[in-house]
Amino acid sequence: MASLEDDTATAIEEEIWEDLDLKSLDDLAEELLDGPVSVSDMIRQMMEDGKLGDGGEWIRIIRGALGSMVGVQKKNWTHILLLVLAASLLTGFTDVFQNRQISEISFYMIFVFFFVALLKIFQGFSSQLETTLSVSTQFMKALLPSYHIVLTASGGITTAAVACQMILLLVFIEEHILEKILLPGIHIYLLMALVNQLTGEQMLSRFTELLQDVIQWALKTIVGVVLGIQLLQRMVAPSVDSFRQTLLGKTAGAIPGLGNLFSGVTEVVIGSAVLLRNCLGAAVIIVLVLAAVPPVVRLGVNMGFYYLVSAVFQPVADKRIIGCLHVMGESMGMILKLLVSLEILFLLTIAMLAGTLR
Repeated sequence: MASLEDDTATAIEEEIWEDLDLKSLDDLAEELLDGPVSVSDMIRQMMEDGKLGDGGEWIRIIRGALGSMVGVQKKNWTHILLLVLAASLLTGFTDVFQNRQISEISFYMIFVFFFVALLKIFQGFSSQLETTLSVSTQFMKALLPSYHIVLTASGGITTAAVACQMILLLVFIEEHILEKILLPGIHIYLLMALVNQLTGEQMLSRFTELLQDVIQWALKTIVGVVLGIQLLQRMVAPSVDSFRQTLLGKTAGAIPGLGNLFSGVTEVVIGSAVLLRNCLGAAVIIVLVLAAVPPVVRLGVNMGFYYLVSAVFQPVADKRIIGCLHVMGESMGMILKLLVSLEILFLLTIAMLAGTLR
């Protein structure tokens, strides 16, 4: 009897598996992680032995992604340190120049190079962030059909509809709010704050503070609203699906002769679908986490670098140079918060949906 149930469960799993289109997920996972990653293989391994994957392979992927950016960052850091040192030496030896205008012109020349270097570095990080966000969004779009199938098969018809709505809401937020409004807003903040340091008169300080507060408030509001919607839907949708399952089971169980058979088959079908659903959700979460680690570490390390340099050189460097370094660190922190906020929303959405039923 147990063997018959196992064979039935396997057959049902294979039938559901054939309906899933995971090819696009595999391709986007490879693009996200820049390596040979297969969501299908991860799901198969989880279903067979319960393991979440090869930890050594994950470490290799993260090391490869981080290692590829070390050379570029060392070059950028070297340029910034040389410019800061040059500006600091020039400030310290101002009295050597008989004509003070020569000293000021020399300083402004270095400052312009410094200004352009910071903007170029930030633009590079911003472009990488846009690529990561775009591919992550495509990955979530590709997940929709497969996840809808396994959620529906596991008895969560209402939950499946909610899942589609939540994922589409997150895609809308990324494409129309984060990428088109908040990220350009961070660009404007950095540019205005650097110009404000250049003038040395803090003419735009109130504007930059307001812009910074608006961006941070918007991120917190988005996270709070989306999580609030998810919690409310989690209170309603699973209850509706559980009621339907109970009603269907009781109704079928009342049929003489067929009730027990129908109940057993239903349990096998739902159990197989739940296994597929949870394995798919776990695989997606792993891919999103692995994709987020390199940019998060990269942004965090660079943010720390600019804060550290501004603190170390504050006693000897011009206050405008120190101000620019501090502003650069704040801008790095803002795009880091933007990335982390979106990743958290993606991860919590998948985790909540995966653990909704049974």
